[in-house]
Amino acid sequence: MGSPNYGSMSHADLLRIRNSLQPNDPRQSMLADYEHQAFAREWTRKHPVVAPLSLMFAIPAYSALKELGVVHARTPGSIHEMAAGYDGMWQGLDSAISGNRRHVSRIQSLASE
Repeated sequence: MGSPNYGSMSHADLLRIRNSLQPNDPRQSMLADYEHQAFAREWTRKHPVVAPLSLMFAIPAYSALKELGVVHARTPGSIHEMAAGYDGMWQGLDSAISGNRRHVSRIQSLASE
């Protein structure tokens, strides 16, 4: 049995795992990237117009605030964390667009019946 696929886990599941670990556990850094990715993916999927516009600025701002010590967090801000957030944003957009295409196709097939 291999290691879990953290990249496909929900934000809630990843947060639950991180909350179960000690703050100084080395796994916190690795899981932080996946948690940021999942948050951005899920929020963008639910809010495909507002989320990208917000996250475009919020991702680097949050990381910078963590680095400056303004925001208390378990892990410092990092380029990897920001990249994971942007990856999640694109995944969420892709999912939202794909979901809308399926919905439109279903409506069109029902209309033609």
